Parts: sequence; C-alpha cells; structure tokens
Amino acid sequence: FDLTSELGTSTADMTTWRLIEGWMENCVTNHGLCRHRAEEDLLFRPTRLLELAPGGTYRLVNGSDCPAVLQYVALSYCWGKQPAHTLLRLLRTTHEQLSKNSPVSALPKTFRDAAEVTRRAGVSYLWIDRLCIYQDSVEDWRREAPAMNKVYRNAKFSIAALGAHDSDGGLFSSRDPAKIRPSVVRFNMVEEGQPVAYTMAVDIPQPLSQLFAREPLADRAWVVQERLLAPRTIYFGSQQVVWECRETKCSETWPLESAQSGSGSMELRDCSYKNLCAWKDLVEFLQWEQRHDEPSQLFSDWYAVASHYSGRSLTVSADKLVAISGLAKDMRDALCKLKPGRHRYLAGLWEETLVESLAWRVRTPLCRAAEYRAPSWSWACLDGPLHLPSFRGRGTHVLYSTLDAADVIYRDDDDTGEVCSGTITLRGPCAAMQIDAATPYRYPGDRESSGLPEDGSKRRWIGIEGRDGYIAPDVPERALANFDTMDDVTGETTVLWLTCHINDWMQIREGILLRPLTDGTYHRIGYTNHMFYSHEVARDFIDKIEERRVVIV
Repeated sequence: FDLTSELGTSTADMTTWRLIEGWMENCVTNHGLCRHRAEEDLLFRPTRLLELAPGGTYRLVNGSDCPAVLQYVALSYCWGKQPAHTLLRLLRTTHEQLSKNSPVSALPKTFRDAAEVTRRAGVSYLWIDRLCIYQDSVEDWRREAPAMNKVYRNAKFSIAALGAHDSDGGLFSSRDPAKIRPSVVRFNMVEEGQPVAYTMAVDIPQPLSQLFAREPLADRAWVVQERLLAPRTIYFGSQQVVWECRETKCSETWPLESAQSGSGSMELRDCSYKNLCAWKDLVEFLQWEQRHDEPSQLFSDWYAVASHYSGRSLTVSADKLVAISGLAKDMRDALCKLKPGRHRYLAGLWEETLVESLAWRVRTPLCRAAEYRAPSWSWACLDGPLHLPSFRGRGTHVLYSTLDAADVIYRDDDDTGEVCSGTITLRGPCAAMQIDAATPYRYPGDRESSGLPEDGSKRRWIGIEGRDGYIAPDVPERALANFDTMDDVTGETTVLWLTCHINDWMQIREGILLRPLTDGTYHRIGYTNHMFYSHEVARDFIDKIEERRVVIV
C-alpha cells in the first residue's frame, strides 16, 4: 500500500470514511465467506429496530414491519457505570416516546455517532440492545437473548465503540496522525543502469492485539460473541479505525492487511490457524467444510474462546453463560454438520469432551459468583480468568474416568442459557488426598509459577490413600494442588483422577479436587496434576487407587 498516504486528524473525517468505504466495497464484492448466509437466516429480522430517517430523526419500529429485503447495522459498546435510571432505555414507560420520530441529536453520543455511520453506509436501520430490548421485562430479555447470535450474524456489519467507556464516549476521536503512521525512509537504487526511488517502512506499529487490549470495549464479555458472529465489524478505537471481516483484518496504519497476519488480534494461541484474524472459522461451518478438520479441533477452538472469555467483565453476573449462548448454538450447528448426532451443551462444556474438559484450572485464586449461576464443575461458576484444556499436542491421551450421567436444568427453554442446577456422575480412580497447606507450591522449572509472586492458591499434595496404604508422589516438586478460591485451601481433600497425557519420556496425570457435602455428593474446589518420569511407576500409581462412583454438583 501507499506509505505516503495521508491520515486524517480525526476518525470522523472523510479521509477515514473513504478508507472504510473501500474496505466495505472490497468485502461485499470479493469475499464469498462474508456474503454467505445460512438459508434459515435469509428472512431473519430483529424483533425491534431503530429506523433512521433522512431528516435526522429516528424511531423504534417492529422488525416485522420493515422491508422484506432488510439491511441493518448492530452496535457493540460499553454500557458504562452510570446509574441505570439515568440512561435512555426501552421501558414500558418509554416505548411510546421512542416509537415517535425524535431527533438523532438527542441520543447519547455513541448512539448518535453510530446513527451517522449507519446513514453514511446507506443503511436505514440500527440495532442497539438498550433501545431494542425492554430493560424492565425479564420475559422480553429471555426471549431476545437466545436470538443474539442471529442479530449479529445477519447484520450487514457491526459498529464497535472500541475506545468509549460508555454510551456518552462516542465513536470518533482526534489524534496526531504521525503517531500511528509507519516511519518511512526513502532511498534510491540503480537498477539496469537507471535510478529507482524506493520508500520503505522501517518499523512496525503496535500489533492489533495490543491496540485491542488497551481499549475499554475489549474487556466486555458480551463483545467476544458479538465480534465472532458479525460478518464485518468496524472498530472505532481511541487512535484509529480497524476493520475485521471473515476474510481479512485491516487498520488505518496497515490498510490492506494486518501487521501480524495469522497471529490473531486477540491472542487465541490454541485456536486453528486459518483465518484467525477474526476467529470467524470457529463458528462458520463453511470454513470447517473446506478444511476437513476433525471435530476435536472444533472443541479445542471452543475451549480456547472460553478461556479468553472467562476473564472478561459483566455488568450482570448472571449473564456469564447467556453472553456466549449464541456462540454455543453456532458451535452445536457446526458439530451437527461435521458429525450428525446429539451434541449436548452442559453449562459451558460439551458432553463428548466433558471428562477431559473438567481439568480446567484457575490462573490466580478467583471468587465464586455471589448468586448461583453454574455448578461447581463448570468454569462458569467463577469470576475471573482461567485456563481450559486445548485437546491438542503430541502424545497419547488416556481417560481414567467415565461419565455415567449428566443432568443440567435450565431456567427456560434455552439449553445454552441460564442454569438452575447441574449434576454429573463420574466413575474413576478416587481417594483421599493430603495437602501441604502450609507450603506454597513452586517448581523452579515451571514457567507458570517460577518468578511470580505467590498467590496462595497453589499447594503441594504429599500423599494419597491407596488400596494398600499411603502413596507418596513420585516427583514431590511436581505434585500440584491448585485451589479455585482461597476459601477452598485445605489440608485434606478428595481427588478424582480424570486423564493422563503420555509421551516417550513422561506422563502427566490430571484430576480435580473435591469436597464432600452432607448429602453424599461432592463440590469441586480445585485442580491437581502430577508428573511421572517412569511409565512403570505411573501405571503402578493409578492401579493402587480404588475406583469409585462420584456425584458432583
């Protein structure tokens, strides 16, 4: 691209808009994946939309009253920390007023700017959750939340207020173009006896992953789903505009392609490589069909997304599973097309890989949600970042436990949404475990713990009660007991061994730590692993542990 091209002093100016128009035209004209829509989505329309009139007014309309061939834009933004009663929202008491023509200029700045971008793009309809879903009706919310995947997936494009902390922050920002333009050098070379002038970039601007990480919207849990599902997204950041679609990723600094093509703009290291820029292949079956990958890769990608999502913030804690329910629906559709059959979604995990996926672990001690939203065996019961298994890597993977039964009760008919209760029954090697609760776990060669401040949740286990007595760990310094919260740390617990990863020179056992409840069931309180350098010792270790049937809630 032209390294001498000018950048405007504001993302609102026509220089930036012409660039956006070029990205849009190229995508609409040349990107087959971005144009693709499932047959069942062709007639989809949101329940409500904002209709933008040429005279600078808007009104709330029913989607069923919109034209048969409908184009609309969806907005992603941060609600902010303002008291809810001070915000313009769709309520039973505001519906009548919102249904009348009102000046766009009266909207909060982010909504106002989004309306301007929508009209510039030649689109007359805009979807904003706060104005299109009743905010004082639980029933309406429960009807609309399960359809969120379709709202974003069928929008012509989405607008993301990446740099705004709330709905008053706006989309557009002023900036010094010199700070985001690549540094260039100009020089001449002689080729075939003739001088030739060259212009070359001598540095690489900040990767998009860093740009996203520093922006307010990137911390919002809902945006993970919104970003994945929309075919095209225009991000208005605090310094520049970024484009992301199912086939490419661009910015004002690098208008033709990302400076870190192929590495992923939000750091999903365990995801499949192709088209990582927007993670679109994780939920777009068309990509999977072309690649002929096994379903196991799709599970790996799901848990990589869940790991990333786990650390994002929610205004309403109960939305932990709701905010990715749209992704879960698309994931199930993709699984059914790759492998017809029943694919049960169980509170953030999948039945086919449930045993191995129970070996998730926290990175630092977390807190459980104040009100119940998921069973203890689901990562969704905790607030904060954690790591889920990737199901990738060399070697052999052996399951020690089997799933006998799983029962999850949902709050309504949406079996990817809010959970009322969940119980799983497993059968596997299970025994009492002694923990050195006084000594923090630290292994000099472990990059996860070495050199890091002790967070208090990691301890060493020092023994297990086997069939014939006490069993000490083979490698004491690699006997990890990682508790989910500080309240869970104890000197005595129960372990259920789940899996074993085997290669030529070592074996790693993984399990979960359990606390018995008064009714005979168990509550998960942590994760454990142990490394063996002798295959014979490893086999002998597991043979000494009695198999039991365990019910976890």
